[in-house]
Amino acid sequence: MMFHSDIGRQTARKLSDVQVFSRFFLAVTSGYADVPYHNMMHGCDVMHSVYRLVTESRCDQWVSSVEMYALLISALAHDVGHQGRTNAFLVETQHELAITFNDSSPLENMHASTLFKICAQQDRNVFFKLAGDDYKQARKVCIKTILHTDLVQHFDMIKEIKKVYEVSSDIVERQVSSSAPCASLGLLGNADINDDYKTDILQKNSMLFLELFLHLADVSNPLKPFEICAAWAWRVLDEFFDQGDEEKQLSIPVGMLNDRSTVNRPGSQHGFISFLVAPLVIATVNLFPQLYQLSSQMSSNIEKWQELWAEDAKPGADAVAKKKLEVQEMQRQTDTLTKRFMSAPTQRSRLSRHSIAQSSDSRASH
Repeated sequence: MMFHSDIGRQTARKLSDVQVFSRFFLAVTSGYADVPYHNMMHGCDVMHSVYRLVTESRCDQWVSSVEMYALLISALAHDVGHQGRTNAFLVETQHELAITFNDSSPLENMHASTLFKICAQQDRNVFFKLAGDDYKQARKVCIKTILHTDLVQHFDMIKEIKKVYEVSSDIVERQVSSSAPCASLGLLGNADINDDYKTDILQKNSMLFLELFLHLADVSNPLKPFEICAAWAWRVLDEFFDQGDEEKQLSIPVGMLNDRSTVNRPGSQHGFISFLVAPLVIATVNLFPQLYQLSSQMSSNIEKWQELWAEDAKPGADAVAKKKLEVQEMQRQTDTLTKRFMSAPTQRSRLSRHSIAQSSDSRASH
């Protein structure tokens, strides 16, 4: 991703050094704790997800190489130092981080600070080639995108994305109509981005979209093939349950998803997708129609979670019917997004189904 992909050739090849990046990578990954979910592999997974979003959205056409590079670095380090406890837990227990950052996104502030503490060592400073405004912009991207991975920002971000679409929906739809997707990938392929779409939407809101890409990647487990989605889901629940056990020991309120004796695992994932992930994904695909496959995969996954929940919880008929209606409504929305992209006059090629977990650059995956 960093040096041998199309994005890498535009970013790290020019802005960094393999040896410096290797030392940085080791420092960051060793800074991740051995916890079930917020570990080194999560950092790498989110980085890859950001890489896919950057690639599919043709980010190179509307942000600078410095910004793309900073976003990838941010993704890798976005949870460095995470100890498997939530911000709410840190605030409740008056943890040192909560005191240091005045209860305001203590984890995310720590992650961003840790990133730049690593870069303060010259042999690990992946920004050593940047100076002046370029360095300031890279630092701004890192701090803002990492801080916006705090879920307290989630619904405000959805509102902002919806507002962009509502104001400029005509421009977005013209882009949909004029896009010629790659026959094998279902992307924009080599099609140009319309000038008004580029200037009035993408460039005008570039920082918002960089924040969006990291946040979306951070919650993208439900957008991946189900076996990957489920593997990450079990890990995050194990981490929540560990926190719940400690909350019981400390006699403090137990988080809603943290009680291993009451939480139904498949049911929790159905709720997570329905309440948190789906509104973000639907709003994102409205603005970035070439990402429609993410919503399709999400729709498929929530249906499987609903089936597993019904098998595991053995609920009443009314409860089953209610969740099925939720699944059907999501399928209706995602089908609409798919047809919208596929039915444009220039889009007659057969598109294979790809997800965010699949790479568009065979050299990078090799």
